[in-house]
Amino acid sequence: MKRGVLLFLSIVLLSCSIDGIKEIHYSKKAELVLEKRLECAYSDSFYIGKVTDIEVIKNKIYVSDRVQCKVFVFDENLNCIASSGGKGRGPGEFVRVPSLTKINDSLVTPTLPQGLICYLNDKFEVIKAVRAEKRRFGDTFGDFVQIGSKIIYAANNKPHGMQPTLNGITTAVVKDGKNEKEICLLDKRYLDNQETENFRGSGVGSYVIKGFGNTFFVIQRKILKLFQYDENGNLVNTLKYKPVHFTSAPLYSLKEFYGLSKVKKDEYYQKETFISRGCYDEAKKLVIVNYWRYGKNGFSTLSNSGVKSFIYVINENYECILDVPIEGKFKAFDNGYLYTIVGDQEKLQINKYSIRLLNENKQK
Repeated sequence: MKRGVLLFLSIVLLSCSIDGIKEIHYSKKAELVLEKRLECAYSDSFYIGKVTDIEVIKNKIYVSDRVQCKVFVFDENLNCIASSGGKGRGPGEFVRVPSLTKINDSLVTPTLPQGLICYLNDKFEVIKAVRAEKRRFGDTFGDFVQIGSKIIYAANNKPHGMQPTLNGITTAVVKDGKNEKEICLLDKRYLDNQETENFRGSGVGSYVIKGFGNTFFVIQRKILKLFQYDENGNLVNTLKYKPVHFTSAPLYSLKEFYGLSKVKKDEYYQKETFISRGCYDEAKKLVIVNYWRYGKNGFSTLSNSGVKSFIYVINENYECILDVPIEGKFKAFDNGYLYTIVGDQEKLQINKYSIRLLNENKQK
């Protein structure tokens, strides 16, 4: 009898619904495994100024450089094998630094200011373009999700620097990839979580993650909730999970924040946690979310080095089974492996990780 009661209580504690919100608690059932540290030294003829984004497709690692406005291609050992053109409007060139993602096995970039979702070939030429409302694209893109013919992408139509309002933003768009029709717009759900409503200069970003079955999640930089929708944009679940290593900086008004010195702003961002992009492991049925804070002087330089980064993992039973530090910001997922950018100043360093379920070890 006692065992039955304990089992019931443990299930309730792991995932319980309060006022329509499914509370998720942490119980470790997996471990993070560092598979490989990938490094590429710089030379007089090769360097990367500042990594903007990374994507991995069939063992090829694509890295976009904010300084040179180029995309470099590396093999699985991080040897550079190709690159795009620089800044420009010609074939294989980019007007703005490209954010990288993929749909199936195609390299894709949202293109500003045209408002296009561009599929690229090996020469970085556009082979297909799906038009999107350009006002939908914000300053964060993350990854796209495709379910059947539908494309789901994060959006942000709130003018930068304005305070969030309940009806003033669209967090994600479900679009028909065939006729380019917007099926639905998902409105933001910001102000229902006051415990994290500190000021942040760029905290209005949203990301989409593929979910279990034909669903997807919308997450936001400063909200502890995950909103799960079906492919038609209907809300299925509202989950809430406070990550183990999550911290918030002191609350400032807009005027107070902009009046802070550079040193004080850096101190602020060393305490302020950002919930960032994530991914879905189809084979293991896991939703993986990255959250992080800037390191010392990180905000003023926007450096990828010294970032304090973490991941949490939710399984299909809506249990958090892992919440641990990870070296570097998560940038890409491919074939069961996570890729993080560790550094790009002295040399390019990318770490490759996997997630091992603890019951896998017992079976072996």
